Amino acid sequence: MSYATALEARIAKKVTKAIIDHRLIEDGDRVMVGLPGGKDSWALIQILDVLRQRAPIGFSLVAVTVDSGYDGYRHDLISKTCEARGWEFRIVHTEIGAT
Repeated sequence: MSYATALEARIAKKVTKAIIDHRLIEDGDRVMVGLPGGKDSWALIQILDVLRQRAPIGFSLVAVTVDSGYDGYRHDLISKTCEARGWEFRIVHTEIGAT
């Protein structure tokens, strides 16, 4: 299985090196990715999903979003995207926005 783009291949190589060098993920791990909806968190979960499919070990991903209670925050878009990609998704509701 090849990578979708040259950029994806470069990122995957760097992430794989970090995982191996620092023993970040081991067989059977469940990896939680904080997913507030920014580009960096989307890139992280996407590349981890690509690596998960190619890895010689088994690990799972769960995306977690904190709903801070601010008006207009669209966590529904995040949950729909995660569902469409087959990623486990959790949302933690808080009242931080009211504070």
